[in-house]
Amino acid sequence: MLAGVKNARHPLRAVARKQQRLAAGTACLSYFLERAGHRAMVCYMKMTAFGVAHGVRLACAAAVCWACWCGQATAVLAPQDAQRGLGFLGRLVGENPAKTGLWDHRLLHRRLHALLGKRFAFFRANMWNTTAVSRQGSLVYVTGTRLPLAGRDSAIFVADIARDTVWVWLMISGQLFEYRERPLAPDLPAEVALFIDNWRAMSRAGGAPAASYQ
Repeated sequence: MLAGVKNARHPLRAVARKQQRLAAGTACLSYFLERAGHRAMVCYMKMTAFGVAHGVRLACAAAVCWACWCGQATAVLAPQDAQRGLGFLGRLVGENPAKTGLWDHRLLHRRLHALLGKRFAFFRANMWNTTAVSRQGSLVYVTGTRLPLAGRDSAIFVADIARDTVWVWLMISGQLFEYRERPLAPDLPAEVALFIDNWRAMSRAGGAPAASYQ
């Protein structure tokens, strides 16, 4: 009878031992997984920190390159930006206005269009055949005619670089029009003054006013 009881307890002890071993194995596995996860997290954090540091270094390098490029660009553009008025005309003396695109220059086109309004098209047409850009003192000037109506359809452009002022005289079908950014007239070069005197006489002879100031 006792032997049967002992034999009955052996399977229970075996099951208990298996459960204990399984629990111990599970605990060990959990421990190793926890350590592995911790190491993986530490490795990930190190890689992330390296990536951030590398990104910061790249950003700093890019900022330095951008600053250098901007500095060079500013140094190159500074002389041109410093002359936002009519100073650029001095570099065009002796040049042909049509070849240099003078009337479309960004520092002049808008001013001429604002000054002449609807007659800007006549100005361009009357500058079809022009002299080279000329200079006397601070005055830069160009005279032109529209062939084959030379004389009756002509134009004169005068700019005072020192005073940053533009004047335009237009002959349209024998009538003289004068446009000024400032009321005071410049001390004109002799050839320009002669042209204007002749145009005034021609305008009076045709029954038109000597000059129509705009």
